[in-house]
Amino acid sequence: MMGRSADRKLVERAKEGRLSTADVDAVAERLRRGAVDESTYDLLYVVSRARATRHQELVASFLDCADDPMLARLALQTLCSFWGLSAQYLDFIKRFVAGVDWDHFEDVRQVALSAAGEYLRENTDCELFRGVHGACVDSSSGSVGQRIALEALARALGKPMAESLDGKRLMELKPELLADGSAWLAANCANDC
Repeated sequence: MMGRSADRKLVERAKEGRLSTADVDAVAERLRRGAVDESTYDLLYVVSRARATRHQELVASFLDCADDPMLARLALQTLCSFWGLSAQYLDFIKRFVAGVDWDHFEDVRQVALSAAGEYLRENTDCELFRGVHGACVDSSSGSVGQRIALEALARALGKPMAESLDGKRLMELKPELLADGSAWLAANCANDC
């Protein structure tokens, strides 16, 4: 068992791209056989950062980590945002966009919204689009959640400029983005009930 400082060194080496395939595989093996503990996030991050897609199934096993939503968040971010595998994880994205009861601070939902916006920029999925559109008016989300939902909607509509706007300006664009989203739904999903 390695100590916390050794795990942090692995993280640094992963960031610098200085891990061998054997190093990454050893980290993956530790993740497979170990219980979730304080080193799990660092180890999962190493696999993620090393772009070790051969360990996709292992990373995906953390998607439902209700005991530690930050692990689920990192797993989703790795699979969808870093490794570009959103199409394979649409069911998870949809579920997390809708919200799960164990994601108390909406960390996983925020990553799911971002992945959804990126996916929808190139693909049509009425259910997912409705989820993103609905998240923009979800009053239970805080200002950060609202901003991320609006950025995702803008991305889905092909308006990535919204990502470069500050929160205030983005909120000013909210009515326009919602109207454009409603128009998109009417044009693309009218027969999809």
